[in-house]
Amino acid sequence: MFYQEDRSMKNIRIKSKYFLFILLTCSACFDEYDATLNESFIHFDQPGVTVAEGSGETYEVTVTMAGPLLSSDLTLNYEIITENAGDTNFEISTPGTLVIPAGEITGSMTITPLDNEDIDGDKIITLIMSSTSADLTLGFPGPANQNSQFVFNIADDDCEFVLADFVGTYDVVITSETSFQNPAGIIEAQSNVTLGAEANTLVDDNFWGSRDFDGATGATTITIDPNTLDVTIPGQQRAYFNSSGLERSFVQGTQDPGIVISTCSPTFTVQFDLIRTSNGTIGNRAIMVYTKR
Repeated sequence: MFYQEDRSMKNIRIKSKYFLFILLTCSACFDEYDATLNESFIHFDQPGVTVAEGSGETYEVTVTMAGPLLSSDLTLNYEIITENAGDTNFEISTPGTLVIPAGEITGSMTITPLDNEDIDGDKIITLIMSSTSADLTLGFPGPANQNSQFVFNIADDDCEFVLADFVGTYDVVITSETSFQNPAGIIEAQSNVTLGAEANTLVDDNFWGSRDFDGATGATTITIDPNTLDVTIPGQQRAYFNSSGLERSFVQGTQDPGIVISTCSPTFTVQFDLIRTSNGTIGNRAIMVYTKR
């Protein structure tokens, strides 16, 4: 009887010590968690992004501040570390600094990849927070300081130009600014591209049909200059008429500056004008983007 009572008391003491240990441990956790919640910090909204060199798009990099709103502008200073990149590969709207206006919690800068036609590999631009005009932790609180830097990777879209790589089936998106009969808009189609008989030429087997102009069909030749990578198509006439009896024709088109062919994942762009041969009026100004399936 006394043995059983002593054993029970021993179990109670052990459980009491275990409960006290858990209580103290959790209390320490809560204290640390509270300190984290009360800490003001600033961070990049994303750790990084990869964009194609020839995308032509400007990317917005956003930073966010956590903590009480400030009554004066907050200046964030950051370093720019590059790998295989120089001034000709990218532009930053506010190099080295970023300002969050007083009373706000976010600020942003823009990075624009600059295209070239060189086979020079991917470029990496790393933005690293260095200091702020207020006493803020850089990145998320914790030993890793996550999101205290942002990595902007520019994927090279230039490979050795091989005309045969452009043979195949393409998705074609035609963006028109004006139109003879239909509202300006976007037409999506498919085209089959084969090698042409002449040097540096491809043939869109159903160029006119893919444009969906009154059900017309017919091929046309596409030329890609291996040195400049300019894409052109010959001046030509399509002998059919609209409802007003005005003949349509097609004149040579060349890609706009800044729209560069991709030789890694074959993509190219052609701009053209459809005109009325009777009076030379532009009836449809369009840009076609060919993307290999």
